[in-house]
Amino acid sequence: AGDITGGPYFTHYAGFQAFGILRNLLFPAPFKTQATLTHVPWAVFTDPEIAQAGITEAQARQQHGERIHITRLPMARSDRAMTEGKSAGFLKLVHLPNGKLLGATVVGLNAGDLINEWAHIIRKGGKLGDVSAMMRVYPSYSHVNTVLATEQLKRQIKTGVSGRVLRLAVRVLQRWA
Repeated sequence: AGDITGGPYFTHYAGFQAFGILRNLLFPAPFKTQATLTHVPWAVFTDPEIAQAGITEAQARQQHGERIHITRLPMARSDRAMTEGKSAGFLKLVHLPNGKLLGATVVGLNAGDLINEWAHIIRKGGKLGDVSAMMRVYPSYSHVNTVLATEQLKRQIKTGVSGRVLRLAVRVLQRWA
């Protein structure tokens, strides 16, 4: 575990590996932990903070071509950030058309904390709907994750099959009204 494995060289990754080794030694198969991650979340504690998990937009384009979608949200959409006057920054998600999350970047206050949820969703192969369905304390910084995921889901509804059905239903209702 740790730096002898060849990186990435982060304290949190070494601790994760050590925990995984101990857990795998002490507990039976259903509780086994994969001690090595493909995508390790990281943060730089500058002002503003910068954090990333999963793959970048460039890596996603190499792997998936033009199928990827990018969803951005300025940190100014966070009610908590606005209340505290700390609205510099943004959130950026790289995902597939079906909402499967591939990567996330957060720039702003508490980016190192906000990235953890996105890292978990990426590791579990989750989708944006998993994030938008979570209840959160309001107003908290993490509420911006729900706002971002919900924005993308609204776009999907408007442009997908559901959106076409809804637009057709509205036209039919307008003719009858």
